[in-house]
Amino acid sequence: MNERTKSHKMSDTSLQTSVRVKSFRAVGHLVDSGIMKEILDTIIREGGSFEIKRFDFGKTNEAHSTIEATYSAPGAGALDRISRALTDLGVDVDVEISAQVVEAPADGVAPPDFYTTTNHKSSVNYQGLLIPVEKIRMDGAIVISGEGEAARAICTKQRSLKKND
Repeated sequence: MNERTKSHKMSDTSLQTSVRVKSFRAVGHLVDSGIMKEILDTIIREGGSFEIKRFDFGKTNEAHSTIEATYSAPGAGALDRISRALTDLGVDVDVEISAQVVEAPADGVAPPDFYTTTNHKSSVNYQGLLIPVEKIRMDGAIVISGEGEAARAICTKQRSLKKND
């Protein structure tokens, strides 16, 4: 991998503004599917830059590749646009930040500012563990139950939420 592919830095004039940084991880057939190119092009298109921390290339047709990297942007708006676009591509954004868990205030009611799911394979960082989300679906709410190694994250229809889920 050459240095141009490994990282893309903003120009010196861009660095004069406040730069925000987020991390991401993606797993899958990143190279042969073109997802890797889409991920990096998305960051650059929005005026951001990236630095690849780790890339493990799947060595067989069945093996998945994994990328762990950071990206930055000169403003919160660009950072949010990049985050949304990467999430749409199935990328886990801010993998080192633990999920904020808020109970449902009533049956069928999601907490204010809850995150609605996509239909992409997802995981939740909870108590320092990356928990795969079960029964993933579009526009669901993630209900976390259990603690530590026994914790589970299950995607649920909003109307199926129970008070205190």
